[in-house]
Amino acid sequence: MTGETFGNWLCIQYLYVDDEYRGQGIGRNLLLAAEKEAAERGCKYVFVDTFSFQAPEFYKKMGYETVFVLDQYPYTGKRYYFSKVLSQ
Repeated sequence: MTGETFGNWLCIQYLYVDDEYRGQGIGRNLLLAAEKEAAERGCKYVFVDTFSFQAPEFYKKMGYETVFVLDQYPYTGKRYYFSKVLSQ
Protein backbone atom coordinates (compact mmCIF):
# COMPACT_ATOMS: atom_id res chain seq x y z
CA MET A 1 0.00 0.00 0.00
CA THR A 2 1.18 3.50 -0.82
CA GLY A 3 -0.40 6.84 -0.17
CA GLU A 4 0.15 10.21 1.41
CA THR A 5 -1.47 12.52 3.87
CA PHE A 6 -2.13 16.00 2.57
CA GLY A 7 -3.97 18.53 4.71
CA ASN A 8 -7.17 16.88 5.94
CA TRP A 9 -6.84 13.97 3.53
CA LEU A 10 -5.28 10.55 3.25
CA CYS A 11 -4.88 9.89 -0.48
CA ILE A 12 -4.41 6.19 -1.22
CA GLN A 13 -2.45 5.59 -4.40
CA TYR A 14 -2.14 1.80 -4.40
CA LEU A 15 -3.39 -1.05 -2.25
CA TYR A 16 -2.58 -4.47 -3.61
CA VAL A 17 -2.77 -7.95 -2.12
CA ASP A 18 -1.53 -10.86 -4.22
CA ASP A 19 -4.19 -13.40 -5.22
CA GLU A 20 -2.54 -16.04 -3.05
CA TYR A 21 -3.15 -13.97 0.11
CA ARG A 22 -6.61 -12.53 -0.58
CA GLY A 23 -9.48 -13.37 1.73
CA GLN A 24 -7.24 -13.43 4.80
CA GLY A 25 -7.98 -9.89 5.99
CA ILE A 26 -4.65 -8.46 4.83
CA GLY A 27 -6.18 -5.69 2.70
CA ARG A 28 -8.64 -4.84 5.46
CA ASN A 29 -5.88 -4.65 8.06
CA LEU A 30 -3.66 -2.51 5.81
CA LEU A 31 -6.51 -0.10 5.14
CA LEU A 32 -7.52 0.15 8.79
CA ALA A 33 -3.89 0.76 9.84
CA ALA A 34 -3.55 3.52 7.21
CA GLU A 35 -6.82 5.12 8.34
CA LYS A 36 -5.65 5.03 11.97
CA GLU A 37 -2.30 6.61 11.09
CA ALA A 38 -4.04 9.26 9.00
CA ALA A 39 -6.40 10.13 11.86
CA GLU A 40 -3.42 10.42 14.22
CA ARG A 41 -1.91 12.89 11.73
CA GLY A 42 -5.10 14.96 11.87
CA CYS A 43 -6.74 13.75 8.66
CA LYS A 44 -10.52 13.77 8.50
CA TYR A 45 -11.07 12.15 5.11
CA VAL A 46 -9.75 9.43 2.80
CA PHE A 47 -9.74 9.38 -1.00
CA VAL A 48 -9.11 6.40 -3.28
CA ASP A 49 -9.91 5.37 -6.82
CA THR A 50 -10.18 1.90 -8.33
CA PHE A 51 -11.32 0.22 -11.52
CA SER A 52 -14.38 -2.00 -11.94
CA PHE A 53 -12.16 -5.08 -12.36
CA GLN A 54 -10.26 -4.28 -9.16
CA ALA A 55 -11.83 -3.54 -5.78
CA PRO A 56 -14.93 -1.31 -5.75
CA GLU A 57 -16.86 -3.79 -3.62
CA PHE A 58 -14.00 -3.99 -1.12
CA TYR A 59 -14.06 -0.23 -0.54
CA LYS A 60 -17.85 -0.15 -0.28
CA LYS A 61 -17.66 -2.92 2.33
CA MET A 62 -15.08 -0.84 4.22
CA GLY A 63 -17.49 2.11 4.47
CA TYR A 64 -16.37 4.16 1.49
CA GLU A 65 -18.92 6.23 -0.40
CA THR A 66 -18.96 6.55 -4.18
CA VAL A 67 -18.18 10.14 -5.15
CA PHE A 68 -17.96 9.74 -8.90
CA VAL A 69 -17.87 7.01 -11.55
CA LEU A 70 -16.34 7.33 -15.01
CA ASP A 71 -18.22 5.00 -17.35
CA GLN A 72 -16.59 3.46 -20.43
CA TYR A 73 -13.15 3.92 -18.85
CA PRO A 74 -10.79 3.34 -20.43
CA TYR A 75 -13.01 1.62 -23.03
CA THR A 76 -15.67 -0.61 -21.53
CA GLY A 77 -14.97 -0.59 -17.77
CA LYS A 78 -15.54 1.93 -15.01
CA ARG A 79 -13.30 3.93 -12.73
CA TYR A 80 -14.67 4.56 -9.25
CA TYR A 81 -13.72 7.42 -6.97
CA PHE A 82 -14.45 6.90 -3.27
CA SER A 83 -14.13 8.91 -0.10
CA LYS A 84 -14.66 8.20 3.56
CA VAL A 85 -15.01 10.37 6.64
CA LEU A 86 -12.66 9.19 9.38
CA SER A 87 -14.12 8.94 12.85
CA GLN A 88 -12.27 11.22 15.23
